Amino acid sequence: VKPYWQLDLPKPAFRAKLDEKLADDHLTPYVGLLDHTPMSYWEAYRAADDVVAECYDAAPEDRGVHLLIGPPEYLGHGHSIPLLRAMTAFQFRATDATRVVSEPDVRNERVIHVFERCGYEPQGRIDLPDKEALLMHCERDRFFDTV
Repeated sequence: VKPYWQLDLPKPAFRAKLDEKLADDHLTPYVGLLDHTPMSYWEAYRAADDVVAECYDAAPEDRGVHLLIGPPEYLGHGHSIPLLRAMTAFQFRATDATRVVSEPDVRNERVIHVFERCGYEPQGRIDLPDKEALLMHCERDRFFDTV
């Protein structure tokens, strides 16, 4: 997780970063719980208002998602795929989105595989300010037909 999120910060710096995210109108952060224990962090965002929109022809209704699963004891137990499927379905059902995008770090092969298993298709590598990413799209019809 550390190399992909750049959030291994002292608590005051982390709190400041989280405060920025909470104040950001185009992004909604979520904390996922399992058995009442926080074990995942999510961001849902309007893709057209995000830096990723500079890398593809973003429609106004496009949504995007980021995911982080941890602490380490929650990794490798099959939680990522059902959680990402649920978050993607939520984006389609709660908004007018016809496409959900993501842009995982190209080095993060595990999470790319998770996105693919959830109906996301690679579109190509893109350069973002903080990483080289793989742009991935999930179309509404394909998601509900195949996932």
